[in-house]
Amino acid sequence: MFFGGFLRFSGMGAAKTRERGSQREPRDMGPRAGIQLPPGLEEGARHGLMVTSVLKKRLGKQRYPSSLELSRVDLLKHLLEQDPQSLLARYGLAMEYKNAGQLKNAVVEFEKVLAANPAYSAAYFHGGQALEKLGRVDEARLWYGRGVDRTPDPHARAELQAALDILGD
Repeated sequence: MFFGGFLRFSGMGAAKTRERGSQREPRDMGPRAGIQLPPGLEEGARHGLMVTSVLKKRLGKQRYPSSLELSRVDLLKHLLEQDPQSLLARYGLAMEYKNAGQLKNAVVEFEKVLAANPAYSAAYFHGGQALEKLGRVDEARLWYGRGVDRTPDPHARAELQAALDILGD
C-alpha cells in the first residue's frame, strides 16, 4: 500500500511499519496464527517490502504481466495447499480469478465453494456474474435460482432475485 510517500507491506500481518517523524521503524506483529508464507517472502515482509515485488523477483516478470492480482492468486493457492478446506481462501481465489478476467477458473472455484457450503450466497452471485460474462446465461440463471432457494439471508436472496429478474426468462 502507499502511505505518506512510502510503500509498506500490508499483507498477512507479518510486520507493519509505523512512521515516527521522518523515520520508519519496523514493528513485529507476532505469529500469524499458523499461516506460513512461501520461502523468501518472510524476509521481504520483515523489511517492509511489497509482497508483489518479492514474488516478481523470485518468479520472474514474464509470468506476471498483472503482478498484483496474480501474486494474490499465488498466495491464496499457497494457503489452500496448507488448508484445502478453507472456504475463505477458496472464495478469495475465485474472486481474484474473476477480477483478473480468468472467468472459467473462477467458476470452477465458485463450484468448489458451493460444494462445501451450499448456502454461500456470494458464490452464487459472483459465479452467476462470471457465467454471464462467459455468455453462459442459462447457467447463470440456474445459479441465481439455486442461490435464491438456498440462501438464508434475506438481503442476499433479494440481490440474487434481482439478478435473476434482470436476466428474465
